[in-house]
Amino acid sequence: AALEATLTAGPSPVAVALDADPVDLLARARKIVVALDVEDVVAETSQARVGGGGAPGVVLPSAAVVLPSRFAEPLRRGEVPVIGHVHEGRLWLDLRTVAPGGDDALLEAVRHVLGPRT
Repeated sequence: AALEATLTAGPSPVAVALDADPVDLLARARKIVVALDVEDVVAETSQARVGGGGAPGVVLPSAAVVLPSRFAEPLRRGEVPVIGHVHEGRLWLDLRTVAPGGDDALLEAVRHVLGPRT
């Protein structure tokens, strides 16, 4: 049964992430940024790396939602934990690691941490 499920279940989440088109990732990041409508949150091209020792040194073009690093801890501790990486004072949320169906959950988690805006 396990073998049958493996062979018939479609692509794994890792395969989907590895095959993601960087242009599509940037479009998704821009859509999230527009929905947030916050001045210090932007969409940027980025670079992702294959984790878990699967392909050491392999760099993949990607895209991220980027916000001030002060939001790293609140996002990590949120009801839906969001993990990014901090680089040069900014928190990078790389969309290569977010399944396309997860964009709304990411958007809501970030909105919750950003709080009410005037």
